[in-house]
Amino acid sequence: MLNKLLAILTLAGAGLAGPVEFGRSELDNAIAARRLNPKLFQIKTQVAVDPAESYRIVPGLITGGDLRGLMYGLLEAADQVRKTGRLQKVEAVPGMTIRGARVAIDDFAGDLEWFHGREQWPALFRTLAIERFNRFQIAVPDLAGLTGAGSEGNLDALRFISDAAAEYGIDFTLGVGMGQAVEGPDLHAALVKVMAACPAIRGVRLRMDAELAAEAIRAVQETGRRATIELAEDAQATAGVAATAGLPVRFSAPYPGASRTAKGTQFFWELPAPAASGEPELTRLVNKLAGTGASGFEIDLPPAMAGKAPDPVPACLSMGRLAYDVSEPK
Repeated sequence: MLNKLLAILTLAGAGLAGPVEFGRSELDNAIAARRLNPKLFQIKTQVAVDPAESYRIVPGLITGGDLRGLMYGLLEAADQVRKTGRLQKVEAVPGMTIRGARVAIDDFAGDLEWFHGREQWPALFRTLAIERFNRFQIAVPDLAGLTGAGSEGNLDALRFISDAAAEYGIDFTLGVGMGQAVEGPDLHAALVKVMAACPAIRGVRLRMDAELAAEAIRAVQETGRRATIELAEDAQATAGVAATAGLPVRFSAPYPGASRTAKGTQFFWELPAPAASGEPELTRLVNKLAGTGASGFEIDLPPAMAGKAPDPVPACLSMGRLAYDVSEPK
């Protein structure tokens, strides 16, 4: 079960307000763990006009290209303090811009203890943020388990999870499939309800035919939020509907695959969590993914991962940091 994976991850502190606060708390904890004088680390932070998710550390100042980049700069500073007790000048820009993980709900009638738990989600998102993941998807078979009779607890859990992801600088994506027959108006109404209840949803992955997808896109548009619409690579007609609605679009396909999207289009590979446990193997895999020209990847988090990982943190999660760096920071 996924709860085994979540349970082994280190629990983060409660009461965070956002990614910068999380990064600052990690730096403060590192300083305290080394029993260093906090007055020696009076560091200013600011958002600079730099690429998204980038950061710079110079004496007395950490800057980020955006809030997530500033968080990464603070996390890098925390790593430096833990290792050496001091800070050194460094700057970094992300190589692959999509670094995602995915969990699927196969059946809302099944065992959802992992889904409803409250303590494990901050622990998971803390780990994902430290490993430079910036996206997390929960895929559901349909929306009936979130909006139908007796589903209030499921929708509350989804709201909690998506809110928790945002506190750690991770974009939450809802994957929507059609596990049962549904009419377009019903899908539209259900998705409007879910989006209204979960304001931290940043993307919607659609796995359905073009007619239903158009209803889903209309629902997202009506919320007034620029949630990203994610589609299979061959869903070009649906992409046109989303673009007309003013919504950003990205595509994905299972890896390995031979097809490509148009140049300049955001595209990522979907792949199972790699069985390789060593960094050289994972580095080669990340380099292969980057070599295709893709913007990034999404890995599944299978239930068996916890039992196979030799470390409390599953080895394959280092792919996030490897994909962020691709080459070493300057």
